[in-house]
Amino acid sequence: MESLKYLRIIIFFLSVFPALVSAQTDKMVFNHISLEQGLSQTTVFCIYSGSRGFIWIGTEGGLNRYDGFDFKVYTHYPFDNQSLSNNTILSIYEDIDGSLWIGTNEGGLNIYDRNTDKFTHYYNDPKDESSLSGSKVFACFRDDNGDMWVGTSAGLDKVVIEEGSRSKSMGRYEGFKFSHYKNEPNNPKSISHNRVRTILQDSDGVLWFGTQGGGLNKLEIDAGSGEGSEFKQFVHDEHDPQSISDNDILYLLQDYAGEIWVATLGGGVNRFIASAGTFVRYLHDEENKQSISHNVVLTIHAEKNGTVWFGTYGGGMDKLVRPDMKSLATANFSFINYRNDPQLEYSLSNNNVGTITSDKNGILWVGTFGGAVNSFDSRSSKFFHYKHNPQNENSLAAKGVGSICEDSRGNLWVGTSGGGLNLLDREENNYTRWVADNNDPSALQHNSITCIIEDNEGAIWLGTSGGGLAKMNDDRKTFEVFMNDPMDSSTIPHNVVRALCIDNDGDLWVGTHGGGLSMIDRQTGKFVHYKQDPDNPRSLFRNRVRAIVVDKDGYLWVGNDALSRFDKQTGEFVHYVHNHEDRNSLSDNSVRSILIDKKGKLWIGTLRGGLNRLDVRRKKFTHWRAMDGLPNDVIYGVLEDAGGYIWVSTNKGISKFDMKANKFKNFDISDGLQSNEFSSGAYFKSRTGEMFLGGINGFNTFFPDSIQNNLNAPDIAITGFQVFNKEVMIDPGGSTPLKKYIVEADSISLSYEDYIFSFDFVALHFSNSKKNQYAYKMVTVDEARSSATRQGGWQYVGTRRYANFYNLDPGEYIFSVKGSNSDGTWNEEGKSIYVKIVPPFWRTQWFYLFWIIVGVGGIWLFLKGREKFLQIKFTKLEEEVEYLTDMLEIEKNKNKEDWEKE
Repeated sequence: MESLKYLRIIIFFLSVFPALVSAQTDKMVFNHISLEQGLSQTTVFCIYSGSRGFIWIGTEGGLNRYDGFDFKVYTHYPFDNQSLSNNTILSIYEDIDGSLWIGTNEGGLNIYDRNTDKFTHYYNDPKDESSLSGSKVFACFRDDNGDMWVGTSAGLDKVVIEEGSRSKSMGRYEGFKFSHYKNEPNNPKSISHNRVRTILQDSDGVLWFGTQGGGLNKLEIDAGSGEGSEFKQFVHDEHDPQSISDNDILYLLQDYAGEIWVATLGGGVNRFIASAGTFVRYLHDEENKQSISHNVVLTIHAEKNGTVWFGTYGGGMDKLVRPDMKSLATANFSFINYRNDPQLEYSLSNNNVGTITSDKNGILWVGTFGGAVNSFDSRSSKFFHYKHNPQNENSLAAKGVGSICEDSRGNLWVGTSGGGLNLLDREENNYTRWVADNNDPSALQHNSITCIIEDNEGAIWLGTSGGGLAKMNDDRKTFEVFMNDPMDSSTIPHNVVRALCIDNDGDLWVGTHGGGLSMIDRQTGKFVHYKQDPDNPRSLFRNRVRAIVVDKDGYLWVGNDALSRFDKQTGEFVHYVHNHEDRNSLSDNSVRSILIDKKGKLWIGTLRGGLNRLDVRRKKFTHWRAMDGLPNDVIYGVLEDAGGYIWVSTNKGISKFDMKANKFKNFDISDGLQSNEFSSGAYFKSRTGEMFLGGINGFNTFFPDSIQNNLNAPDIAITGFQVFNKEVMIDPGGSTPLKKYIVEADSISLSYEDYIFSFDFVALHFSNSKKNQYAYKMVTVDEARSSATRQGGWQYVGTRRYANFYNLDPGEYIFSVKGSNSDGTWNEEGKSIYVKIVPPFWRTQWFYLFWIIVGVGGIWLFLKGREKFLQIKFTKLEEEVEYLTDMLEIEKNKNKEDWEKE
């Protein structure tokens, strides 16, 4: 009781402590997101998946916006009244216009304006009766009538919008007033307690309020006015087992089946039976592993697929298991627990789970107190990883895995590279180890186990890399060891064993690295050898045997620096080798794995030549290499799943091959693989279809049919805009190119001097977001109107998330970006923004018109001046002609007078 009392104090003051760790009861592959990725703080109170696709995370160290790569952190700045008012974020809610309502610990209510990237604050003011009731805000909620409710530490508030000031869509966030609903001790129809932690409106439109200290409250609506001012209280009654189990209510939720769930601080979780007004309690029971894991339940979340999750303080998280739907009223629901396991790096990071939500693509987000954020994608997180932990003896004995086998009893045997043999009990996650002891002839003689097989009698056989062949005895403690004796030709021919195979007759075949192929007589322990004979083309091709399989006709197919078919009856081999002059020959002689599929086709993995398929009848090979879509040309293991897909392990991850589509889908370490490098011999498919692939850092297990493509296209966001590599700030006044925050901006105006600029963008899909793909284009407005341009012109840039532009001509452009998720599902609509580049004044139309006018005027003046000049010149010429005419006339008259005188 003292510990529970102390925990109540912790919750009251919103302080958290690290959780204890305990064993994992089931597996989920969680991705951990913490300080290393940029999260501001590891105590997470709330997570919200916003309509734009971002994940918003409230911590003790501020508000975080996550896009799958980067965090933008909002914190309080003392001299900025538009920053957050307080760094401890208790709740996040998005209004219908996309604005966020942020509840803080002691900073009241903050409303985030997406256009300005700023906050408006609402505090409790003791002098203003219409101000917020309390400065600690636990919950915000908008009901079906458009009214906004705020749960605080000092009462319940409803936002009052003055008539004519604004619509109920909220719009701008200034001048709010609040009406108050507070507990009145002598009024049983008032709200039962002022500390309002959670708000719910059910499918019938009824509003419910959970209080910390006063139980559950239902708002009674007056039939005449349609308003509610009176409450019906549901409180704990220690004499009534059908009353609510605890008055400290932390969370309310109605699931998709219509069930209302109530999380409490010490009373487990309650299911409300609305028809009777009673509660069914679900409490933790130490004797019942299917009970809820802890009585302090902090949060509840319902996925669209009907799954309901409960986050607890100290017990991790629980998944609800529903009984027969016909008996819901009396059914005893059960729970599956998921918690932190220090031995499993992909387990829940912390057992104090304060918030759970799902994003629009179905990814589950879990916030913890001290363990930061966990995400889980049910579609892709299917590669379970087992590995060596030097600090934990109950783990794989070595990093490298060279062989894997699941026997007929379901035991998983793992041969390590240097750590001997391991037996893994996956139910209890316990390991049993056998290591070499050269002083004990009944022990393993080498710690590198290269191959494992179970014979028809259930015995386990091991091949080692220097310790010969070993058969585990029935006591599971000792081995019968078969080592080479140079003086005895009936012993195993070489102590390095690379391959084992049981044929259709039950005989055990052994492939060695230098001693050829052998069959052991298990009654006598003697070996019959088949080796290379240079004088006999029907003998083994080489004595290095790396793979053996048997077909339905009883032929053995052997990888021995070639592909060989062995006829057990005749003792003869037929060889298939690489011929560089024959494109239909084996691509490379370095055969490392062989598979005979359900249709009888032969698949061959080579060390340097990729994947081959042999048409036995035509004796022709088909090849697939890196240029055809494989991760690379090194193929270690080949397996076939129930759907006929071929899976291969390589030096660069694993690949799934769809023969019908002739297409590969590749997976790498970012998908949860042990490493990109796998190992020869470490591949196995169980009777249930589960696949096991080992490599240099442990091994992976998975069910192929659980690896499904995610067909949800991501939201696309433009997250950054830079000019000359400097981020552009917002200025609604126009002093910068951005009038709105870049995420919301639909247009940008640049000067011709801004001739180097760039955009950052992101596809908001969080399932292995590092593999999301992008394409962008910048076209003129006129080009954007063309249907051909709308469909084409994209530059596909892979995983690059930015675009740079240099020296674009002034004009009007449309920048567009689209993206895909990690499975290649594209958002073809993408995101676009109008970009105007204003030219210098000497390149504007007005400037050109001015010079046209000047030019035309100049020409006119020139012509008019020329005309005047010619007129003057003509006048002068006339005067000269007239003068000369007069002079000629005078001279003529003078000459006439002189003639007459003579």
